[in-house]
Order: sequence, then structure tokens, then C-alpha cells
Amino acid sequence: MTNKETRTISGELIDEHIGLTLAELCQLCQLPAEEVQQFIDIGVIEPLSKPSEGWRFESTCVRKVKCAAKLQRDLGVNRAGAALALELLEELYRLRNRLKRYES
Repeated sequence: MTNKETRTISGELIDEHIGLTLAELCQLCQLPAEEVQQFIDIGVIEPLSKPSEGWRFESTCVRKVKCAAKLQRDLGVNRAGAALALELLEELYRLRNRLKRYES
């Protein structure tokens, strides 16, 4: 009999068309509003609405903010570097998907 490792994976499923509030985004990313605000200021994410109307965000912002925060925390990348890295990663993703369509 062999030993099998058991691994638990957890996550949250979010409808990408549902707008999240700033508080919900902060809670999902486990970051204070001030840090999320800085990601807004440098263009990592864009709100769907104006602050006066109560910010709403696409659920895809959760992934972007978490990735940018991880780049900062784990690799010591500054905010501008994290924004650039995310932009390049998204472009790579788009190009790979495009290539897959041409190869099929």
C-alpha cells in the first residue's frame, strides 16, 4: 500500500459580471482599502463606477489585486512594477489564446 498525500484546495466562485463593492473587494483580497486604492491609482484595476456613486468592481479585479499584492510581497516588486508585470501577463494570456485558435 502506498501513502497518498491529501491536499485541500479552497477558493471562491464569483460571477464575473457581478459588481463588487470596495469593501467586498478588500475582504476577498484580504487587503485594507488604502492598499486597494493605491492599485486603483496606478491603474492595476479600474472601478466600474465613480467614487461618488459607490465604487463597483468587476470580479476579475480580485485576481489582479491578489496577483499584484503577491508580486509585491513575495518578490519585492514595487506597485508600478506589479502593474507592468500584470499588463504583460495579460497580454501573454491573450496571445496564447489567439495562437490556440489559429492552431485548431
